[in-house]
Amino acid sequence: MEPSIRVEHIYKKINLFRLEDINFQLEPGYVLGLIGRNGSGKTTLINTILGLWTPEQGSIHIAGYDRVHDEIRAKNEIAFVTDECLFPLEMSPYSIGRIFGKVYNAFDYKHYRKLCERFRLPMHKRLQRMSKGMVIKLQLAFAFSRDAKLYVFDEPSAGLDPVFRKELVDLVFDLTYEGNKSVIFSTHLTDELDRIADYILFLEDGRQKLFERKEELVSRYKLIRGTEEQIEAFREKIIGKRITPNSSEALIEVLEQEDKTYLSEYKIKTTNMFTASGNKPLITTPTIEDIMYYFIKGSVGD
Repeated sequence: MEPSIRVEHIYKKINLFRLEDINFQLEPGYVLGLIGRNGSGKTTLINTILGLWTPEQGSIHIAGYDRVHDEIRAKNEIAFVTDECLFPLEMSPYSIGRIFGKVYNAFDYKHYRKLCERFRLPMHKRLQRMSKGMVIKLQLAFAFSRDAKLYVFDEPSAGLDPVFRKELVDLVFDLTYEGNKSVIFSTHLTDELDRIADYILFLEDGRQKLFERKEELVSRYKLIRGTEEQIEAFREKIIGKRITPNSSEALIEVLEQEDKTYLSEYKIKTTNMFTASGNKPLITTPTIEDIMYYFIKGSVGD
């Protein structure tokens, strides 16, 4: 089976934004979490995948179809939701389903109606009179009603209440359950990626900082909390750290083959390093947000 998406060394520059040598592929049945701070290149990458922009170098294949040279077939294999709605705001959910549903292959209008009812969307109300959250739900209903290979969600949680955000996570799980569809999920709410992402693609200044399986990523890094002296005991492994008057914290990298050695050294080093209050350093598994923070700003307070 072809990868849901294969991106090969693409370069793109749009005014102040750019992509430089982005290279990854996502197999069917997986969720890719796309992370990075504002201006890191996330939207530039998504717009290039969607065909709104053409890469200056490199290639993108969707389910085996070249995004540029086989545009129509590639387009039919992508369903998407963007932070800025691409549907005309003077249209209603009813007219969008009837008109735009005919543009794509394998659009299930009955399923679309059911989702609109489930999301409590008024079928004959114009989008321009809806809240941002309702407009995003409309886009989600349309996307989930298409039989595509790749689903691209750009900040889909913006404007959604916490209850619906959890429902969205369940919908993404259902979408990928059978193993023939994949999802690219770009969000600032990285706690969602802790639950649903299989892979993480981290962009910074238009470059690919890392692309890795989430399980391998969180197992390769650990978060240490303690005094500054306790933190410095692991300075050779520190990716980034934050020192404040009351606490110290650091993200460290622990290569798999070093795990046992590291844990042994940790116990030895911390045995006689208790604080005045009797506390010893604490080691925990970092979240995706922790990893992103310390890769970007880990030396703040150093």
